[in-house]
Order: sequence, then C-alpha cells, then structure tokens
Amino acid sequence: MLATLTVNKDRTTELAGANFATATELADVMVREKGLPFRTAHKIVGRVVSDAVSMGLKTEDIDDDFVNRVSYAVTGREIGLGEDLVRQALDPASNVASRRVKGGCAPEAVLDAIKSMEDFLG
Repeated sequence: MLATLTVNKDRTTELAGANFATATELADVMVREKGLPFRTAHKIVGRVVSDAVSMGLKTEDIDDDFVNRVSYAVTGREIGLGEDLVRQALDPASNVASRRVKGGCAPEAVLDAIKSMEDFLG
C-alpha cells in the first residue's frame, strides 16, 4: 500500500488547517506565555472555537483581537498574546515544526527517525 501511495499536498495542507485542529496549541501558548491555568486557557479556547464555528469563521480568521474579546467574556480581562503568537499557535506548519523532540513530527525529527530505522535495518 505505501509503495503506491500518492499524497495530495494541497489537500492535506488545506485539511491540516481546518476544523481548529491546532486549538490545543493556542491553550498551551496561553499557559506558557501568560501563566494561565490550563483549565482557564482551555475554557477560553473552547469558546474561541465555538464562537468561530457559529460565526462561520475559519482558523485563519482568528486573530489576537478575537481571542482578546473571548478572553474578556470568559475571564473579565484580555489575555494579550499578540498577533504573532496567535498566528503561530494556530498555524499547522508551525505546530509541526515545533515538535523537534525524538519521535516528534518536525521534519528534522522525522528524518532522524528514518535514518535511525535505515541504520537498524542495515
């Protein structure tokens, strides 16, 4: 099966950003950068996603202002992550690239795993 597999890169890129698949990273950024408890960050991000879906927005439509409005509605204060952190957190390519640990999905980690397996197999 793998020998004949054909990957449609455009479609996989499109789907990787759909349906807020990277929303958990946004919550993780809130925890790391702003010291929020994960439960609070999760509540904010859950509301970001549900509001965006109900408004017909896509992941790429979410910006710092949108996150701030939801954060204010949930916690009574804006979180102020900034546009760059929001964009990076929600971008699938940035998400993948940041997973550089052994066994991670970053391109260099995958290449290391392939090399390791090739060495193992001889």
